[in-house]
Order: sequence, then C-alpha cells, then structure tokens
Amino acid sequence: MIRVIILSKFSKEWESGRSGVKAVLRPQTPLRSRLEFAIRRIEGQSQRIEATLNRLKERDRSLFSKVVDAYSKHDTQRANAFANELAEIRKTATFMINAKLALERVVLRLRTVTEIGNAAVTIAPAVKVLQSVRTGIAGILPGAEQELGAVGNLLNEIIIEAGQTTGMGFD
Repeated sequence: MIRVIILSKFSKEWESGRSGVKAVLRPQTPLRSRLEFAIRRIEGQSQRIEATLNRLKERDRSLFSKVVDAYSKHDTQRANAFANELAEIRKTATFMINAKLALERVVLRLRTVTEIGNAAVTIAPAVKVLQSVRTGIAGILPGAEQELGAVGNLLNEIIIEAGQTTGMGFD
C-alpha cells in the first residue's frame, strides 16, 4: 500500500510538480519540464560550440594556406609564425570538440533519465490495476492472486530503482 502512495507521488511530481501547501509556498515546475528545459539549453550551447568550430575550421584552412605560401616563398620566419598560430587554433578546436562531445553525453544521460521517468509514470497505473484485480480475484483463484502480487512487487521494485537511478528519492 505504501508503494502505491510512493508511485502516485512520483507520478504527480513527474507530470505536474508539487501539490498541496508546498506548491503554494514554493511553486515548482514538474521535474520532466525542468529536465527538458535543461536539455534544450545544453543543446543550444552545443550548437554555439558547433558554430565556433566551423569558424575555427575556416581559420585553420586560411592559416594553413598562408603557411604553405610562406614556405614556398622561403619566408621561414613568417611561416613559423603562421604555423604557431595554426597549432594554437588546432588545440582550441580539439578542446571545443571534446567539450561538445561531453555536452552530447550529458544530453544523452538526461534523455535516458527522462525515458526512465516516463516508464515509471506509465508503470504506476498498471500497478494500481494489478492490485485491484488481485484483491478481486483473491477468493476465486488464490494462486493467481499470489502471482499477481509477485508481479506487482516486481513492478514496484522497478519503479523504485528507476527513482534511485534518476536521483529522485522517495519520501
């Protein structure tokens, strides 16, 4: 019975945020909305990094051609200066690529958390139905009642593990 209350609370927080006195005192958007907002903002920064990478690639091509021209004219001093600048740009580009990959990994993890939350919210009503069928069938088929109880416990454990995985503890 306690698990049904926990599942109901998780569903409410996932879909609609807080309820009751806490909602009046400290209004808060639903967890799902906050995760989606964070994902959109991270993707925006990733796009900014991509635009910067494109500019760095253009600068890389330009400097590389200047290095080649300077070497072909036997102007080693100028070629070395361009080559040093090219090396710095390539270091910066490598850093930016790694940063973009890290942001993509964060987005992937946040999407996974969102999917796990969606699964938990979808499973919660099924657990309620199982419990009502279980109580209704208890007198008629005791074996089925026990099996439905085991399935209900399994689904409850899945939802609790999903809550622990997403970092959302249950009170």
